[in-house]
Amino acid sequence: MHGTARLLIYGAGVYNLLFVAFHISFWKLPGLNWAQELQRLSPMNSAVMQVMNLALIALFLIMAFLSFRHNGDLTGTPLGRSILGGFTLLWLLRFIEQFIFFGYRGPLPPVLFVGFLLYCIPAVMAFMEAKESMDNAP
Repeated sequence: MHGTARLLIYGAGVYNLLFVAFHISFWKLPGLNWAQELQRLSPMNSAVMQVMNLALIALFLIMAFLSFRHNGDLTGTPLGRSILGGFTLLWLLRFIEQFIFFGYRGPLPPVLFVGFLLYCIPAVMAFMEAKESMDNAP
């Protein structure tokens, strides 16, 4: 696979680790004020919010691990390309959800678009290469 695709996927791994750090900080982030805000929710809804955040942290860790450890597989195998497509879709949806739920505020929308591009560009390259290989097969 093209070196650019591999480099972008490594970049996406770093990107996901930054989101791990960001989500870990939710309990202490002044803008979110979770210490008080979570107490205003019912115990069930407070637990759901925190469990969803922990699940996102785990997902970002898995995405980073796969981006670093199985970089070539993400572009070079059918399963890898499917996973890469899923990562691309996740960041595209998160980018769109930003506008639906939060509007365009602060630096987050462009940051989310970068996440989409870090996976989208290698995914497109990998799918095009796979299609070309199938077209050239005997």
